[in-house]
Order: sequence, then structure tokens, then C-alpha cells
Amino acid sequence: MISLHSFSRLIPKLLSLSMLFILLLVPTDTLAQTAADSVRADADLLRRADAARTYGTDALRATVHEFADPACGSCRSFHLTRKDSLYTLLSDRANFVYRFTPIPRLMRGYHGAKAALCAGGVADRSGFEAMLESLFDGMANWRVLRDPYPTFEHYAREAELPLEAFRDCYVRDAVAPLIMVDIRLGGSYGANGTPTFVFVPPGRGATPVDVFYGNEPMRRFEDALSRLPSQE
Repeated sequence: MISLHSFSRLIPKLLSLSMLFILLLVPTDTLAQTAADSVRADADLLRRADAARTYGTDALRATVHEFADPACGSCRSFHLTRKDSLYTLLSDRANFVYRFTPIPRLMRGYHGAKAALCAGGVADRSGFEAMLESLFDGMANWRVLRDPYPTFEHYAREAELPLEAFRDCYVRDAVAPLIMVDIRLGGSYGANGTPTFVFVPPGRGATPVDVFYGNEPMRRFEDALSRLPSQE
């Protein structure tokens, strides 16, 4: 007779065999189609998330990149007090991309970046902007939490985002590739702190005309823009 203890040790093996048996019953083409559908869905999520934080896609224009961390106090100060002035300044002169480079000692910033990009991935720009605004408004609350996700879900609910899709994106780290690209790009530009602003002329591999860190006066932005080639 098998003891209850021995039987309990067999359960994981039995479940694994059951799952294998079920998979063997599913046609191979069905599994392949399911996998392909999943890949396409994630690719679309990444495309939407990237588009949500990108303002302007004119290849003839220069691009300004802001490398920020949603757990960074200086980033919060700039966003809440001067981002509207920056957007107005750039609106008809350059593309703008909001990028994330979480500070290692503030690793909660990585989770905040995920929340913002997932919001953009499931609800486009309105979702991205609403989540980013909530992250900066409530930074003092979520930045100290061991698990900030419940707070992020509260922000998502307030913004009327599709919660199931948002949760799935966040839990699976579905937007991690975008954050990794941002970190590598920021490193290539010498963005060693946040916020860092990079002014890049049009053209693949173009060298930035200016890279500066911190909450600089708007005249610094004007000067950097004046050194970018015009669209004409």
C-alpha cells in the first residue's frame, strides 16, 4: 500500500505525465499556430508600447531622447514642472522619445518603467501618459514598497485600463525588451544619470550634437535645438 506521504511525492510526476499526454493529443499544427499567435500578440504589444512613448516619427527630423527613471526625484521634478514646456518647444522642430534607464540603486524604477510601458502597450499613448503621471505623483508611496504592483494596478484601474491585459503584460515582463534597448542606447550615448537629454540629428548612426544631464534651464534646450539641422 502506498503511504499518503509517498503518494504526495508522486503528484508532481503524475501531473507532468498528464500534461504531456494532453499535449500529445493536441495536433502539432495547432500548437505551432498557438505559438505563432502568441509571438504576434507580443510583437504588437511592444510596437504599441514603443509608439505610445514616441512623439513624432518624421525621419527627416532630429530626435530628442529623454532617459529617465520613474523612481528618480529629479525626473519627477522635471516631469511635473517643465515637461509641457519641453513638448511645446519640440512640437514642430524635433521628434521626442521618452526612454527608461532605471538606476540600479533604485530598482523600483524598473518596475515603474514596466508599468508605464505596459499601460502604453494595452491603451496606447493615453494609457502611457496616465500611468507615468500617476507614477510621478505617487512616487513617495510606491517607491518604498517591496511589491509595488498592487499600487500600479490601482493606478491602472483609475485610468480605466484593461486590467487583465495590463496584469498579464506586467507579470510576464513582456516589455522588458524595450527597457533593455533603452539601457543599451543610453549607455552608448553616455547617459550615466537621470534625466539625461540627447539631441540626435536625423540619419542612422548620427552623432548627438548635445548630451546633458539634469534639470537644466530651458535656454539649454533652445541652444541644443539651434545646433540641430533644420528639416528643410
